[in-house]
Amino acid sequence: MVTDSKEKKAEVAPAVVIDLGKKKRKKVRQLRKGKGPLLGEVDEAIAQLRADGTISEGAVPVIVVVRQKEKNPISGLTQWL
Repeated sequence: MVTDSKEKKAEVAPAVVIDLGKKKRKKVRQLRKGKGPLLGEVDEAIAQLRADGTISEGAVPVIVVVRQKEKNPISGLTQWL
């Protein structure tokens, strides 16, 4: 005989993925520290998802995808020319 506590499964909240595209390294570092303009973009996206009812008010899992722009190897050399 199985009891009710064993029948209950752990609820897994769906992950929220926000793709911000390619951004400068400085902006990505600021986001990692919880600062900067990218954090505002993430907050706006989450607020929009909550307003649309896509995610609940208590949803916690958030995955933010940001790709750092590659450094231009020539940009550092222009000062020497």
